[in-house]
Amino acid sequence: MSSLAKDLDPNTYIGLQLPLKPSNNITFFSSTQTYLEQAKYSAANLLKTMKGERVAQPNFGSNLHNLLFEQYDDVEEFAERVKTEITEDFNTWLPYVNLDDAKIFQDNNNPNILYVTLTISLKYNPQDSEEVTVSFGGTSTAGSIGGGGGATGGGGY
Repeated sequence: MSSLAKDLDPNTYIGLQLPLKPSNNITFFSSTQTYLEQAKYSAANLLKTMKGERVAQPNFGSNLHNLLFEQYDDVEEFAERVKTEITEDFNTWLPYVNLDDAKIFQDNNNPNILYVTLTISLKYNPQDSEEVTVSFGGTSTAGSIGGGGGATGGGGY
């Protein structure tokens, strides 16, 4: 069965939503039904995992967490460094995902929280895209997977 056929089949489940939570459907945990939806959870998982954190796969993850809290002078150079880090992580661990755009937002209410909003698509279907927002630092009220837009009232880089 092709990837597109699986995406169109409502009885096929691709992967798990994170964090794990009970499901009301035929699977035990909440599951994703399309590859693009699963790619959102995979992207957030990749970026929120620091390299060296995962047992038996010390190279899995991203150095993004460390990069986001470095001091910087040039906002545009910083944004380019973040995008380069994410692109390298995607090329290594999510080669089937296109990184179409990456934006960084700082929370105006808590400057210790940064949000990275990614626009992603799948290599086999680049015309369909989704946004995923990942938060870093502080005690954020935003979930790891968001619909986009970044922080409330936050300034973008």
